[in-house]
Amino acid sequence: MEKHIMSLDSNHKAFLDMELTPYSGEWIAISGGQIIAHDKNFLELVTTIDQMRLPEPPLFASVPKCDLLLF
Repeated sequence: MEKHIMSLDSNHKAFLDMELTPYSGEWIAISGGQIIAHDKNFLELVTTIDQMRLPEPPLFASVPKCDLLLF
């Protein structure tokens, strides 16, 4: 259990430094500090991840749409 918490913590730290613009409006799954899958539909993403049979659960995150205009 503690190993999974440490893994989620390291994935969260990686998430904070990632360039997420290509995934605007999508859900992403992060494992090992990298995006391993993405989809606009969360349930489809979960299905994809389940098929990977990962040894540890990934971090799931929703990436907001990039609709912000800066002046």
